[in-house]
Amino acid sequence: MDYAGMTDEELVGLVKQNNKGATDFIMNKYKNLVRTLAKTLFLAGADKEDLIQEGMIGLYKALWDFSAELNVPFRAFAQVCINRQMYTAITKSHARRNSPLNDYLSLDGFADNEDFETAQISNGILYEKNSNPEEMVIDKEMTNMIQCMLVVSFCFIL
Repeated sequence: MDYAGMTDEELVGLVKQNNKGATDFIMNKYKNLVRTLAKTLFLAGADKEDLIQEGMIGLYKALWDFSAELNVPFRAFAQVCINRQMYTAITKSHARRNSPLNDYLSLDGFADNEDFETAQISNGILYEKNSNPEEMVIDKEMTNMIQCMLVVSFCFIL
């Protein structure tokens, strides 16, 4: 079947009839739009490919949610769906419950002596150089408290 000669709206109609060829064609046709939209965004704790994947999910949802009765071109509808999917992923990644994942400091680079300039070690605790001094003091106090609890527990066992 010649999908290139069909309009997007006709292709979406075929997609809704479970035409795999039409689905593949339109997904491939719009992947550059997804990449373009993803270039300007940042997903914490992930790379660009993760954001592009979210955009492709938004495109796939657009295929199934599109209705010609809306009197809107499919491209415009798809762009809105792609953006919403990516923004939702970004919003979820910035949620407070994900902060341990998003704010971690990888130790992998330090094993290879790569970019040790980005962190400092104080009393056995690894800090980012731009850490809040208040947080550093609280972390030190917590470490001391845990050490004391371990000593007391160890003495109690003996």
